[in-house]
Amino acid sequence: MNTDVLIVDDSVALRRQLTRIFEGLGLRCFQARDGVEALERMQPGHTISLVVCDFNMPRMNGLEFLEALRAIERDRCVSVMMLSGEADPRLLQRARSLGVRSWVVKPFKEEGLVSTVLRLLGTPPPLAAAG
Repeated sequence: MNTDVLIVDDSVALRRQLTRIFEGLGLRCFQARDGVEALERMQPGHTISLVVCDFNMPRMNGLEFLEALRAIERDRCVSVMMLSGEADPRLLQRARSLGVRSWVVKPFKEEGLVSTVLRLLGTPPPLAAAG
């Protein structure tokens, strides 16, 4: 598939888990521990197609990151999926207004997460082996 994904979360364990899942799909993963570090990865010329981002993080939360990203990404629309324990409808509405395409609540089921990621990337799901 050769698509780049940026995983933004302050949990090292979750970043590792998501990297394992996404690399299993043939995606190339990059990691950032918060919005500040994520913005450094999103400089002009980056190859990120999808950002999977937590909401609650130190230094810069997910929505603050998204506001800053949209300010520098005017010519290019990177898909963003929020992955968070937060489910406040006001946060979801704010996220949608900033272009978030999906909001997955933690804890998540791997199958549902994979399906959402593939949909956002416009990639058909892998065929299941016939038994």
